[in-house]
Amino acid sequence: WTIALGMAVATLMLWAGWRTMRKGGARTCVRLATLALLLFLVCFIGQIIQIAKFPFSPQDGAYASAALWLALANCLWLALAIFLALAVVNRARLGRISPDNASQVQLVALFCTYLCVAALLSSVFTLTMKASPNTNSPAFGTFQN
Repeated sequence: WTIALGMAVATLMLWAGWRTMRKGGARTCVRLATLALLLFLVCFIGQIIQIAKFPFSPQDGAYASAALWLALANCLWLALAIFLALAVVNRARLGRISPDNASQVQLVALFCTYLCVAALLSSVFTLTMKASPNTNSPAFGTFQN
């Protein structure tokens, strides 16, 4: 939940940066995008730490495997968000994003909104998981009727 909250705050910063850029506040947009970038980086590191501390492995069953893959997918999306936020910071800092054409910031903020929804759904789907419910799962190919 903390990672999803951090992603939401970073996304709100990007939306605020887009609004200020449309009003002519390029420096404020750069500051907000930089803060969003740093927050995405903290979330990425937090997601890696969370994966490393899972009390189960993919071999513990389908539910544990699904939780691991959801977390890994979130890492991938966070890495992409970091890349896009860095692009917004650099392009706004160099003056390539202007109040007349602030759509780049808007598109990144819109993509990050999608990421927040995906992270929220992942958090809800794995809310009650503390350990895998199946501790005696058979290996593939050994199922019997």
